[in-house]
Amino acid sequence: MKHVKYFILLSVLIVMSCTSFAQKQTFDVVSFTFPKGWQQQKSEAGIQLSITDKKTGVYGIAVITKARASSASANENFNNDWDKLVKGAVSGDTAPSISDMNIETGWSCITGQANYVDGNNKGLATLITATGYGQTVSVVILTNTSKYQEEILAFVNSLELPKANQIKIGNAATGGTNDAGKSSVLGLWCDNL
Repeated sequence: MKHVKYFILLSVLIVMSCTSFAQKQTFDVVSFTFPKGWQQQKSEAGIQLSITDKKTGVYGIAVITKARASSASANENFNNDWDKLVKGAVSGDTAPSISDMNIETGWSCITGQANYVDGNNKGLATLITATGYGQTVSVVILTNTSKYQEEILAFVNSLELPKANQIKIGNAATGGTNDAGKSSVLGLWCDNL
């Protein structure tokens, strides 16, 4: 009888621990962990994850673009996406502070941040652009609060890009949605948020 009680307790603990871990999702070439409580909208151009506190008006938004073919440098891709994705969405007076990150998977990643104004809202815009294997992909993060900082940081730390053997060169597709062999960029972007 004692063994049955321990078995039931162990089973409950296993089920509870499995449900407490967020599940990895893949959109195009980027894998990520979906922030709990956020909404998701997919389109042909990308996926948007967002959360809004309707009482206070604070929000957090993360957009992952679909990978597209590119022969441009990482800096050119970052500058083009900053103009199109960030400046096209919000107004900012300052140029972004830029950091170059080396990820050992063959992707060249650049991140930049700047303050923005959107109507009466002031916030922080972050752009992460990865260039490699004849393509580029970006992640845009907009927030007007520190309320969602932990969720955003966890999301950024969960971002993963595929290695060369998982990518069809010239095509924005991976060999599958399996996470095996993907390189995590864990910790590389956390200083920028």
